[in-house]
Amino acid sequence: MGQPVRVGSYFFEDRELFVLDAQRPDDLPETLALPSPHFACLLAWDAISTSDDSIVTLARRLLNAGCVYICC
Repeated sequence: MGQPVRVGSYFFEDRELFVLDAQRPDDLPETLALPSPHFACLLAWDAISTSDDSIVTLARRLLNAGCVYICC
């Protein structure tokens, strides 16, 4: 499992941007090495053939890792 990689900062320079490429929901680490305990997530995922259980697993991992806002 990988960790997020810093790719830059947001327009106002007070927010860092990270990317994490995961092929499956189980590839998302239980904890994320980020500079803040909370984060927003942009999720790009074709989950049309994914089970409800896998989607719930991903959502729980994101919430447990500190996600406070998500855009899918």
